[in-house]
Amino acid sequence: MKKILDLEIIKLAIRIIPALIFIFFAVAKIENPAEFANEIGNYKLFPIFSINLIAIILPWVELILGFMLLAGIKIRSTAFFTGILLLGFILAVVGAMAQGLDISCGCSGHNSPKVGLPKILENTALLILCIQTFLNPESKYSLSASTVR
Repeated sequence: MKKILDLEIIKLAIRIIPALIFIFFAVAKIENPAEFANEIGNYKLFPIFSINLIAIILPWVELILGFMLLAGIKIRSTAFFTGILLLGFILAVVGAMAQGLDISCGCSGHNSPKVGLPKILENTALLILCIQTFLNPESKYSLSASTVR
């Protein structure tokens, strides 16, 4: 198994999957920050005064992290912070489920899936990919690799 995970193409795929998902979802949230703010508010986790700020900043953070993962810039740090966000998303979904909330996850703007076990499993799978990228960040397919010599 270790040899498979050391293949450059596998390492690239493991890094690109969360990158593309983060970019895709970030763009959807950036297009409609008011709708995203409503989705955040549905979780009942944050004070009302902070919701708009989170709705404006979080998608841009996701977009930047997604592009950094995609390009292979500061791979270990980027994978770490992407993993931290995913852990936060998992905890938010668990919290919503514990409160018995029947809400959409808010991850892709309109038509987001409902919170539930499938969303937890999806985010956990992405978290595992980020952990693998963090543990094995070296890649010849990255901007970092072209500048470190």
